[in-house]
Amino acid sequence: MARRTPSPLAEPLVRWAGVPWAAGGGWLAGVIPPVVAGAVFRALFSAPALERLIAMEYRLAVIGAAAAVGFVVCGAVMAPSHRRAAALVLFGVGACAAWLLLAGWSPNLGDDAHISEPSIVPLVATLLGGVAALLLVWLRRLPFALPPRMERPAGPRRFGRRGGVKRRGALTVIL
Repeated sequence: MARRTPSPLAEPLVRWAGVPWAAGGGWLAGVIPPVVAGAVFRALFSAPALERLIAMEYRLAVIGAAAAVGFVVCGAVMAPSHRRAAALVLFGVGACAAWLLLAGWSPNLGDDAHISEPSIVPLVATLLGGVAALLLVWLRRLPFALPPRMERPAGPRRFGRRGGVKRRGALTVIL
């Protein structure tokens, strides 16, 4: 029987080094679909009709919330252990970035730019998206994440009556 070589992603150091890259990829995965949908809407509707349909601040809010979910979830799933702590750190980094980028944001209204006031809707939506992703990771509600049993370090082996290793059913081992 051929011996299998372990994947490079099996090494914890490699996976920890990949967390920022996975979080960045998750951010892109969260940004691209709403931006593409916005481009389709811009092609279908005129600018005034689109502004009446969905204001710019709400479009940016959807993009920010989707990006926050992708950033936190993808980075936390890439972490080899301590996913909750990784998600919390990623949420903090993302919240700081959102604050720096969106705190003083105001919609550009062309000639009426002097009238526009700063809006906190994109910032609040982005933070709420990050909180939702943090709760998904924290409560382990991600269907593709590793089960909680695999996140903990292996404990001591359990022995049966005769001193041998206690046998478990296949379902218990998988879960």
